[in-house]
Amino acid sequence: MALAKSAAKIAGDKKADDVIALNVQKLSSEANYVVIASAGSSTQVNAIRQTIFQEFKDAHGLLPLYYDGRQSPSWSILDYGGLTVHLMSPSARSFYNLDKIYSEGRKLKV
Repeated sequence: MALAKSAAKIAGDKKADDVIALNVQKLSSEANYVVIASAGSSTQVNAIRQTIFQEFKDAHGLLPLYYDGRQSPSWSILDYGGLTVHLMSPSARSFYNLDKIYSEGRKLKV
């Protein structure tokens, strides 16, 4: 839970919009927590992804098991096993509608 809150805080500090952190343990076999955040540009998506990557590495010695989106202007994902972080443009977020998919997840206070 602490990593999810930390990722959400980093995204918020980098001026992401609509940042949510959810406990999805009862909904997903792939992650316990999901963070979803909107970013207005590919530059912002990349800046948030790089900051989370670096801070998790420096503070916790963690590297993602998987990450993708370096080539995508609208969506980036960091997978830390129990935590998945989705950084998306508003249009991609609306199209893929992860908020609805995880709507039964419990929101964490960030």
